[in-house]
Order: sequence, then structure tokens, then C-alpha cells
Amino acid sequence: MKYKYLLLLRGGLASVLVVFLVLVFYRPFTHGWALRRALLEAAADAATIRVVEHTDRFDGKLDEEYKEKIYRSVILSANQMSRLRKAFPISFDYSYSIGVKFIFSPNHRIEFVRSDGKVSVLDICFKSNEIRIDDGAKRIMPVGWASSLRSFIITLGMSPAPIEAINVVEPTSAPTGARGSP
Repeated sequence: MKYKYLLLLRGGLASVLVVFLVLVFYRPFTHGWALRRALLEAAADAATIRVVEHTDRFDGKLDEEYKEKIYRSVILSANQMSRLRKAFPISFDYSYSIGVKFIFSPNHRIEFVRSDGKVSVLDICFKSNEIRIDDGAKRIMPVGWASSLRSFIITLGMSPAPIEAINVVEPTSAPTGARGSP
């Protein structure tokens, strides 16, 4: 009789554990899978893929007549496209439950250009670890994507944090008079 109760208790605990695991991991996994699949499909449909390192409106002083400055642009070879696909690993995506808190200031974008001329764009902000697809809502990157995309960007000879984008503060004038003078 005790043995039956132990089996029922173990079965009940196993059921609770399965429900818990589904609730905690299933939704983030399906979100991550869907995002990865969308980007891999965009890459597969693209005639060319271009990665661009550029300025952003929020890099320096806010200017109504802002013009983007491109630091580097690379059209990917077949080998680089393969590395790009590996930069989108299967991962958990918690963007549906975690809000974005930083200024989204992307300095990199990946343009997926189809043969009919349509372009899908993935904007990447390494400062906030956020992405935006086709001018949609910004979202945090899935777990592990920040490091894999950083590594990919570096292999292209780009910097995850372009110095020009960071150091755009204009120099101030030197103080008048020397220190210690009467």
C-alpha cells in the first residue's frame, strides 16, 4: 500500500515538474526559434547580404539634419554568410517578458537584399544588447546572440563599439590663465 502512494507521489511530482519546465522554458524557446527561423529565411532568400557599421543619431549631439556616416560596409561572401547563420544560435528569447531600458542606438545593421529588390534590415545595438527588425519594435537579443554577433562583426574587421561613434564629443576650449598664477 505504501509503495502505491510513493508511486503516486512520484508521478504527481513528475507532472508538476513537467508543467513547470514547459512554462519556464517552452515560451522563450519558441520565441527564440521563431526569430532565428525568420532571420535564417531572410538570409536564404537574399541575393546579397550587406553588413554596415555606421553612426547613429544618438552618437553625439542631436542634430535635426543628421546624416549617417558609414565607417565600413561588407557584402558577405558565401563563407561569411555561413558564419552569419551560425551567429544566430538556437536560444531562449525573453524579449516578450523583459522590457527595454536603454537608448537604442544601433551602430550596425545587416541588410538582406532579395533579388526583387526588397530589403529586410536587422539593426543591432551592442551598447544595449538590443535588436530591431525592419523598423519594428526593439527587443533584447536572445540569450547568447550578443556574444556570437559581436564575434561575427569582429571577423569582418568591424568594431562592436566604433571609436568614432563613442568619441564624438567636441573638445572644449582650454581654461584661460595658468594654474597657480596670482
